[in-house]
Amino acid sequence: MAAAPPPHQCPQLPANWAIPANEPKIVRDQQASNVRTYPSVNWTGDQWRQYRWAYNRLVEKVDQYIEMVLSSLSKYGIEKIRSFFSPQTMVMVMQPTPGIRNRYYMKSLPVFRLSYLS
Repeated sequence: MAAAPPPHQCPQLPANWAIPANEPKIVRDQQASNVRTYPSVNWTGDQWRQYRWAYNRLVEKVDQYIEMVLSSLSKYGIEKIRSFFSPQTMVMVMQPTPGIRNRYYMKSLPVFRLSYLS
């Protein structure tokens, strides 16, 4: 987030950003007791705005890579392949949850072809 612009140039926080008045105390106690799991527990609104800016940049980068994959599929005519069930094909790019340590999941970041059933 060091490259993020000043908070006033970052996206606004959503209306539901504030901690709800009726939130159980145990939620904040749990977060405070494990800062490694919840590093943003003491963030200010400005830090959250910068985080949202940085997150948007990462989403844009992922979009660019997905566009590259789709362009490659188009270039080689692969997007025209019809499935047994339906003429529609969806490309899904998947990333494992950061907490998963299983080597199988960490090595399998494939692009899947999934068919919609009509």
